[in-house]
Amino acid sequence: MSKYDALVYDFLVEHKQISIEKIGTLQVVGPIPPIEKDNVLPSLKDVVQFNFDKKATTSLQFIEFAAARFAKNKSLVASDIESYFEQVRQFINIGKQYVIPGVGMIGMLKIGQYDFTPNETPPPAAIPKPQPNFNDTKAETAYETETVQKTTNKTSQQTLLSIVAIFIGVLVVAGIGYFVYTLVTGNTNNEENTATTEIATTADTTATVVQPDTVLLNNNSQIQPTSDSVLYKFIHETTASRNRAISRTAKLKAYGYNADFDSITDPATAVTKYRLFVAANRLNGDTLKLKDSLQQLFTPRIITIAQ
Repeated sequence: MSKYDALVYDFLVEHKQISIEKIGTLQVVGPIPPIEKDNVLPSLKDVVQFNFDKKATTSLQFIEFAAARFAKNKSLVASDIESYFEQVRQFINIGKQYVIPGVGMIGMLKIGQYDFTPNETPPPAAIPKPQPNFNDTKAETAYETETVQKTTNKTSQQTLLSIVAIFIGVLVVAGIGYFVYTLVTGNTNNEENTATTEIATTADTTATVVQPDTVLLNNNSQIQPTSDSVLYKFIHETTASRNRAISRTAKLKAYGYNADFDSITDPATAVTKYRLFVAANRLNGDTLKLKDSLQQLFTPRIITIAQ
């Protein structure tokens, strides 16, 4: 006996009618007898009527009834029922009887139709769902304890999942923050090591070309301060890159400036900076004029240091 055979009986008792695909319709046309003793379900053989119908389709309510009874997906149950009733038709077509316990049998007539015969096949036994005996204090306590433990375990699992999710989120945020920090730091270091000023090799035809100050000495001459003048360093750039200092100074010397550089080290951070300057032997009153001249040539602020 298939599980759907017993389900047909239960569905008839509850809904009074069922349609089976390409077989026909079973309908309860009389009062259903009461349940007998010892949980024996009543037979429906005397109150069920069958109507043959080759165009019949399986009752949608029966599919929903089966899905709820077996706690399965409705689509899967519908496919399973369709396959089962197809096997039933094949079984009937070879001359066998389709027996529905507690209802009757469906068989094939010679004229190609299906016929229904009530029979005394016992209906499926009613199996009551067991319930905890709350009259027993021990049983009630055990049941409550088990329920509390299940609830606690479920809550603990949810809490653990939340903690893991938060921890992963913190790691992701920290990783993004570290990436941004290294990116910004790298860009800052690159900017510090990049030249802050470049001398234009070509000039706009409308701009005034600034020529080297005539008081600046040639890079090959030795600067010797006289008694009425002072040797000044006009610092026009500082950089942390020694290569930058060398290349920049060499370019200025190629332009005819008495350029050079020195270095200073911060004792607190041990960071060395290179100061690029143009040296000139000038009278005290002429330093401002020379500084203004250099200011036009070198866009950054010029710092003057007397030697």
